[in-house]
Amino acid sequence: MNVVNGTNLLLDYEVDYYFTAAFPTIFPYGSGKHLDGCRQDQLSLSHWIQLLLRHSSRGFQRHNAFVALAFDVTRRRHNSFKASLQTRSDNWEATERVLTSLTSEQLLAAAVL
Repeated sequence: MNVVNGTNLLLDYEVDYYFTAAFPTIFPYGSGKHLDGCRQDQLSLSHWIQLLLRHSSRGFQRHNAFVALAFDVTRRRHNSFKASLQTRSDNWEATERVLTSLTSEQLLAAAVL
């Protein structure tokens, strides 16, 4: 069993055992991580989640918290990647000037739309 002691919160982008520690009922031995030194070809997180959700036992599909967290983590990673591409682009300085010039009233008006 994969038991993680301590009072610190785990962060999905810092530890490879994030999912196995969070869901001991569907990973009872703490194995099956997407990053595994024994595996010759490493799996991306999104591909690993797809494989688990297609597993014939359907245990991963039935676990609502696993499905929700898997979706949340993959969306955050995807959005973070897209944001990092935008901030590295050649026109970031111009974009930064526009963003910093916005007032809170303009942001609230845009949020209502």
